[in-house]
Amino acid sequence: LRDHGVLGTAILFFLLQQPIQLQELRGCIGDHALSALHRMGWLSLGGSGVRCRVSLYPCAGQFFWTDHSAPLEPWGEQVYWLGEDSYTLAYCTSRMPRQRSLDLCTGSGVHAILAAGHCGESLGIDINPRALEFGRLNATFNGCNTQFHSSDCYAQVTGDFDLITLNPPFAPAPAGTSELYRAGGPTGETVTD
Repeated sequence: LRDHGVLGTAILFFLLQQPIQLQELRGCIGDHALSALHRMGWLSLGGSGVRCRVSLYPCAGQFFWTDHSAPLEPWGEQVYWLGEDSYTLAYCTSRMPRQRSLDLCTGSGVHAILAAGHCGESLGIDINPRALEFGRLNATFNGCNTQFHSSDCYAQVTGDFDLITLNPPFAPAPAGTSELYRAGGPTGETVTD
């Protein structure tokens, strides 16, 4: 892929998660983009070079940036990747026209953004600021006008909705677990309840 210049380097780095030497990455995307990616927490520096901590996932004709699915060291603000549960909800949700949709625990914004294609207004909610940043980025990336706001489930939400989607944190976790994307309380069902 390196024989294909900047495009090949970008594919190696962003899609195939290969480490790239800092100078090569700087030549590929420039200092401004490199600095922005660092501020956004997309880069990981190791002995073999710089790695991208996010992945691009296709889903229902759209593309979504989110944290990589195989983190060696999970962190509290990590945003859930598109897993089997994400795809199941995406493809099983009825896509009939509706007025307002709400996606609770929106993560990367995948379900809120997909709802924007058939709803007059779409809102994504999450308690994780990094998730809301991904949601806004993905809405722009996919050319839709989805809104994202911070709320602990319904706490800051008003009004009626014709469609509510939810892919909640579902892993059983002891009190004090900091990984927001997976901590579903002692039984794993706290958010669902």
